[in-house]
Amino acid sequence: MRSIRLKILLIGAIATTLMLVTALFISYGFYYRGTKTELLNNIDSVLRETKYEIEDDYEYIEDITAVVEYINNNYTETEETFDDPAKAKAYYKEKYSSLYSAPAGLIGFSKLNGQYNSVLSLLKSKSIASSSTVYLAIFDFKTNKIIYVADSRDSNDTNIYYYPGSAYDFTSDASSYIDQLSSTGNYNRITLNGKTSKLVELSNGKNYLCHVVIEYSMDKVVAGATEFLKNGLIFFSIGLVLLLVLYYFLAHVFLVKNVLKLKNASKEFSDNLNNDNIDIVIPNIKSKDEIGELSKSFVSLEKEIINYVDKIHEATAEKEKINAELSVATKIQLESLPNNTLNDSNVLINTFIKSAKEVGGDFYDYFYIDENHLAIIISDVSGKGIPAALFMMKSKELIKSKLLANKTIEEVCFEVNNELLENNEAGLFITAFIGVLDINSKTLELVSAGHEKPYLLSNGRVLRLDIKSNFILGGVENYKYQHDTLKLKTDDRLFLHTDGLNESIDEDEAEFGYDRILNCLSENYNNTLDEILNEMDNALNKFTNNKEQFDDITMLILELKSNKLEFSFNNPGYEIISEVTNKFNDYYSYLDESIIYKASIIIDELLNNYVSYEEKDNLIIKVSFDYIDNNLIITFENNGNYFNPLEKEDKYIENDNNLTPGGLGITMVKKLSSDVKYERINDFNKLVVALKAK
Repeated sequence: MRSIRLKILLIGAIATTLMLVTALFISYGFYYRGTKTELLNNIDSVLRETKYEIEDDYEYIEDITAVVEYINNNYTETEETFDDPAKAKAYYKEKYSSLYSAPAGLIGFSKLNGQYNSVLSLLKSKSIASSSTVYLAIFDFKTNKIIYVADSRDSNDTNIYYYPGSAYDFTSDASSYIDQLSSTGNYNRITLNGKTSKLVELSNGKNYLCHVVIEYSMDKVVAGATEFLKNGLIFFSIGLVLLLVLYYFLAHVFLVKNVLKLKNASKEFSDNLNNDNIDIVIPNIKSKDEIGELSKSFVSLEKEIINYVDKIHEATAEKEKINAELSVATKIQLESLPNNTLNDSNVLINTFIKSAKEVGGDFYDYFYIDENHLAIIISDVSGKGIPAALFMMKSKELIKSKLLANKTIEEVCFEVNNELLENNEAGLFITAFIGVLDINSKTLELVSAGHEKPYLLSNGRVLRLDIKSNFILGGVENYKYQHDTLKLKTDDRLFLHTDGLNESIDEDEAEFGYDRILNCLSENYNNTLDEILNEMDNALNKFTNNKEQFDDITMLILELKSNKLEFSFNNPGYEIISEVTNKFNDYYSYLDESIIYKASIIIDELLNNYVSYEEKDNLIIKVSFDYIDNNLIITFENNGNYFNPLEKEDKYIENDNNLTPGGLGITMVKKLSSDVKYERINDFNKLVVALKAK
């Protein structure tokens, strides 16, 4: 994380660098242009002097004119080209011999020779003054070429490759070029043998003689500018460092220091938030700028935070108190409901309840009105939370008290409905399923007061029962309720639920619905009651993707038990021992623990012997349990070879307290049981063991 110091320094460095670089290159540009202008001015001065001197001396002009006319008259379009300067010099010296010095010993010089040397001398003097090379040149309009006349260089220089009368290409149209010079008087650039040149017209109007061409070099300009740039970079670096130091110092004094005070004060205040007593931290900032205003706002914010924290502490304490009270209320509410499981010789009931809030409005209840009549209730209170929970408690006790008073279901609903309407300013009501099961006749009388229809699991099928739907309880005064009668049989199961199950929604606002309930019951038809409820909850959670629950969910499933439990195995292994034992313990959990313990030992001993010693293909083992008149009858059958275990001699057992499975076989079985009988029927060994319940 970058500090504010680093950020300010970085911003200052970027800004300073941009300013100094801009200033440096602007200075460099002015220097370069100034030096170049000075050079050009020197050249212009030479040209003006040359023009003045030539125009001032009429004879001299005639001399130059004679030289130019001589070269012009002798110039031909097809001039020779040479790679060797010496050959070129010899060629042009012979062709324009009148311009060159006469051979040694020859008396007298031609007029043109003297004139030409005078011109060379003049050009050389001007060349020295301007630090440039000065040429005289004329144009050949037919070939668009420059025809060389004379220059300022030493004629003895071996590197000279311009000779009188030699021609060089001109980059632009010569006629338009001359016209432009005549009309504007501006300088224009040409290329003479690849070098930068400048042309100036030396005469006016029709008295045109020739042009002076000055070849100058930018090396000195560039060299001077480079030196200027180098020195500028040195001073730039020094200036950059000094400006950054000054910028950093000023930024620290006027900005960073106060920001750091704010930061430290903020950290100190934040650290104090964990303490019981929070003090205001005032930054020592005296500036009257925006940071000073920010400091005042910071102090005001601290005060508001302290007030807010105090309110949060108060609210938290109050919430903890409420949560504690809700926890107690939840416990009281759950304890008011019967245990999750009822398991006796007549029925098996399992229940499931999950509230949307700490306390809910759903409830279930079951209890025996007398030895032969079992009441079953499931209900859903309108609303949620504490009001619904209180209304639920009132409704539950009203229904239970009236059923225990041996009133008919219609009378119970009629009276409960009217009593719930009394002093019910909140307008709460309940839906309810109230049933009374006659154990002997297996007949269920029921009233559905606006409640969800039940499901019947019977003969391998699952049906949603079409029963009368009465009005809710607590809705309309003196409503007359009608009952339904449902005839059940052994092993039938009845599944009840509140609307929190079918109305639960997924992320697309689709409801779980009745079809999914029906499918889940069908898929788990042969499971235990507890497994059915768990699978229904799992299916609901998968459907809603554990979305937050908005309504209470309650389920109750009842099974009319037969007193008989049967098993049949083909070619079994030892795993059947645990399977039989577990299902037996679950099915007959209402029996005395001592009976269950003895039966478990007997199951283990006999099944272990059958699996271990019956060497027969397609071995069949059958086990059945029946509870009749306080006697548990266990029947073991197998299609093995004839074997009567009662014919074996009993082993010695010191006392009943040390009876455990393994090793004692039929001796232990006879010791634990009240009666044991064996018979051989249709190639099956049949052993019947009876246990007397206390």
